[in-house]
Amino acid sequence: MEPLPPYPVVAPEADLADAQPPLVSLEDAPPKLVEKSDLLEIAEGNVISAGAVFVASIVLDALTALPTTIVLDVPTSMRTTALVLVALVAAPPVEADFLFEQRGLACLLLLVTAFYGLHNGGVNARIADALYSLLCGWAVLLIFGVSGPKPGERGHDAKGKRENVIALSAALLGYAGARIMRSALYHPSEVTAFTASYEDIEARGYAMADDLVASTLVFGGALCVCAAGIILLNHDAIYEHGCEPVATVVAQLSVLIFSAAFVVQVAGYARIDELEALFGDSACVGDVDVCANSFRARRLYTANSSPAALWACAVGLTILAFPYDRRCRTRRDYFVHPEDPDELEAATGSGNVALAASIIAVVVVYSYADSLWPALELLLLFFSIPAAWYSSTWIACVLHAAGMLVYTVGRLGDPFGFDLTFLTHWYVAATLLITLVLGATTFISWLLYASCCSTGRYVPWLENTTALLIVALVSIQLFLTIASLAIISGYDGSIMTTASWRSASLRWVTQHSLGFFFAAALVGGRFECHNGHIARWLLRLVWFAVPIALSACWAFTLFASGSFMPYGTTGDVTSIVIATLAALLPWSIAGVVMC
Repeated sequence: MEPLPPYPVVAPEADLADAQPPLVSLEDAPPKLVEKSDLLEIAEGNVISAGAVFVASIVLDALTALPTTIVLDVPTSMRTTALVLVALVAAPPVEADFLFEQRGLACLLLLVTAFYGLHNGGVNARIADALYSLLCGWAVLLIFGVSGPKPGERGHDAKGKRENVIALSAALLGYAGARIMRSALYHPSEVTAFTASYEDIEARGYAMADDLVASTLVFGGALCVCAAGIILLNHDAIYEHGCEPVATVVAQLSVLIFSAAFVVQVAGYARIDELEALFGDSACVGDVDVCANSFRARRLYTANSSPAALWACAVGLTILAFPYDRRCRTRRDYFVHPEDPDELEAATGSGNVALAASIIAVVVVYSYADSLWPALELLLLFFSIPAAWYSSTWIACVLHAAGMLVYTVGRLGDPFGFDLTFLTHWYVAATLLITLVLGATTFISWLLYASCCSTGRYVPWLENTTALLIVALVSIQLFLTIASLAIISGYDGSIMTTASWRSASLRWVTQHSLGFFFAAALVGGRFECHNGHIARWLLRLVWFAVPIALSACWAFTLFASGSFMPYGTTGDVTSIVIATLAALLPWSIAGVVMC
C-alpha cells in the first residue's frame, strides 16, 4: 500500500501576501489580451461603414454641383486639398502634447477649403470630381484601416489605430457638413446670379430660392460639423473606449440631422408646383438641344435644394451611433431593462430629441400635404421609428406595415405609383412582407417571455428567424436609401410631370428615406441579431443574397416585359452609376463587419 500524501501546510497570511503573483500591466499582457485588443478593433466596424457613407456624401456633393452659364469642364471644388487635410486631421500626432494644435490647425484649414472651393461645373466636371472623390475616399479609408504595424510588430497600437479611424470618419463628416453649409449659404446668391443666354442675348434666368430650404440646410450642415467636433475633442475617451463614449450624443444629433433632411426633401419638392414654367404644362418639351435653358433651370433648382448629401450624413451618423457595446445582447436586458442611471439619462435625452423630431414631422406634413393618404402613410412610417426604439417592437412593426399597406393599396394602378419596373418597388414589397412577419415573431416572443400569460419562455428557432429577418431588412433599406440618392444627384434637367408635387414629395420619403432608420432602430434595440449561436456566414449570406435576389427579379421583369430601365430617362447614367457605386461600398462593408 502506498503511503498517503503529506497534509498540506497552510502558510501564514503574511507569507500568502508575499506569495501573490505581481499584477500584469497592459504592456506585459499575455497573448489572450492581445487578442481582446483585436476584438476591440473589429467591434468598431460600424466606424468603417460610417466613414464609407461619409465618402458617399462627398461624392453626392460633387454630383449636385450647379450648372454654369459658361460650361466648366475642370472641377473647381479643391477636392485634393480637402482630402489631404482630412488625412492630416486623422493622422497620429507628431508630438503627443501638441495633438490639439495639430488637429485644430488642420480642421481650420479644412473648413476654409470647404468654403473656398466652388460648387459649379458642367456634367463632365461633375463626373470627374465625383469619380476622383470616390476613389480617393476609398483609398484613404483603406490606408487608415489596413496599414500600420500589425499585432506583435514594433509600434503597434490597436487603440491608437482605432482612434485614428474614428477621427478620419469625423473629418469626412465635418468636411461634408461644411460643404452642405457652403451650398446653403450661397443658395440665394446662386439664384440671383443665374442667367439664360441664346446666341448673343443674355438675360436673367428663371429660378427660385426658398428660405426654409436654405436655413434648414445650414442647420443640418452645422450639426454635422458639431458632431465631428465633438468626436475629435473627445480624443482621450475615444482612445480608451472607442466610439461608445460619444455614441449617445451622436445618436441624438443624427435624429436632428434626419429631421433637417426630411424638411428639405418635403419642402423642396413641394415648391415645384409653383414653377409652372419649368415643370408644368407650359414648360418647354424637347431634348437638351431644343430646351437647353429649361434643362439648366430645372437642374439649378433641384441641385440648389438637394438634400442628398444631408441624407447620407444622417445615415452615416446613425451607423456610427450604434457600436457593438451599445447594442442589446440578451433577451433579459431587452425585456427587463436594467436600471442603469447612465442608460436612463441617455434614454431620456434621446426620447426628448425624438419627441421634438416627431412634432416637426407632424407640422411639416400638415403644412405641405394636399391629400389625406400620403400624409397618413408618411406619419405612420415616421412614428414607427421612435416606437421601435422606445416601445414594443411588434407595435412599431404594425405601424410600419400599416404605412406600407396604405402606400401599396393607394398606388396600385397609378402609373406614378406601385410599378415593378422600378427596383424601389421590389424593395418596398419585400419590406412590407418582412415587417409583417417581424410583427408576428416579435409579438410571440413578447407573449412568451414578458406578458401576463407567460413569463421567461422563448422559442430559439423563432428568435433566429427574427434575427435573419432584421438583417435582411437592414440590408435592403441601407442600400435603397443611399442608392436612391443617385437619382436626386444625377438628375439632368429633363421634364418631369406628376399630378401633385406636394404628394410626390411625401411619396419619395415614404419609398426611399424612412425604412432604413426604422430598421436601424430594430437592430440597435433588439437582441436576436447578437445571438452567438447563429453562424456569421448565415447572417452574411442573408445580408447579400436578399437584395441581390430582388435585383435579379427586377432585371428579369424588365427583360420579360421588354421595358427599359426607368432610372436613366431623367438623369445622367454615368452620374447615377457613380453614386450607386458609392452606395455599394458601405453596404458591403456593413455586411462583412457588422454581421
